[in-house]
Amino acid sequence: MVKKGKDRHSYVILFFTILLFAGCANRQTPSAVHTHASEVPISQASSVVIVHEVVPIPPVPLSMMEQVTKDIVTEIQHTAKNDMDKIKLAYDYVITNSWFDEPLGLDTWQYTAVENEPLDYLENRAYSLLKYKVGMCEDYAAALCILLEEMGFKTQYLPGLVISVGGGYVDHAWSAVEYQGQWYHLDPQLEQNVMKKQTNQYRFFMKNDEYMRNDHIWGYSLIDYKGITLAQQKEIRANHMLPTSTAYIETPRPQTLPVINRPDITRIKEDIEEEKRIFIEENGEIVLVPLDFIPPVFGLDGFGDPRY
Repeated sequence: MVKKGKDRHSYVILFFTILLFAGCANRQTPSAVHTHASEVPISQASSVVIVHEVVPIPPVPLSMMEQVTKDIVTEIQHTAKNDMDKIKLAYDYVITNSWFDEPLGLDTWQYTAVENEPLDYLENRAYSLLKYKVGMCEDYAAALCILLEEMGFKTQYLPGLVISVGGGYVDHAWSAVEYQGQWYHLDPQLEQNVMKKQTNQYRFFMKNDEYMRNDHIWGYSLIDYKGITLAQQKEIRANHMLPTSTAYIETPRPQTLPVINRPDITRIKEDIEEEKRIFIEENGEIVLVPLDFIPPVFGLDGFGDPRY
């Protein structure tokens, strides 16, 4: 009797052992259930590599204005050692790469398939100087603001008055930049005008209010100046009030800058018209967008007479 019990017990153990191995052999792994790797023999599964194709996102084409600005800023930042260097190099760049004359090609940005939105006032006024190296005081100020903003600085375009060679006040424009929490004036066009033998004395570089009041009028002083209309006063209050500037920065040592070569304005105008002709020939006539280029406060009529 004891022997039969032992045999029955042995058969039971053998039966459950067979069931256990049969279950393990039929069990599927998670990868076999959820991926295509189940179609590959288990012995080869470790060699399966799933490749996901990466499609690069094409870069957004730069507008003419963006490309011109980027090229100049890249050159400046490559040379600059710190933020003050960036401001100084941008200031020098505007002075050494500009000629005082009527701006050119203010509408040429419209003759390209890249542009999607109209240029604002600062961009439009800066374009002539940065692209063709020609402009008036408004263009000098706008160009410097654009370059500094591209490098991360906060700037302000300042319309105002300045003493002319005849002793009277005439309309003018210059820039201001915020540096280490303080605002400073920058006037590259007037700096260029008073330079002798291509030596930059930095007379109008990073100056405070007290210094600039010797020959510039802006803000509240401009509002109170005789001849400023009520409409002009309102515009100044709304858009052109600079925070008080009292900080002092030591003037850089004089530096001889490269010779300013007069651009061939006639040739530039001819090239501009040729570029427009080619664009229209290839793309058809375009609907021109109104340009934002009229100086704030003083408009095209200006203020004062430079002879007096």
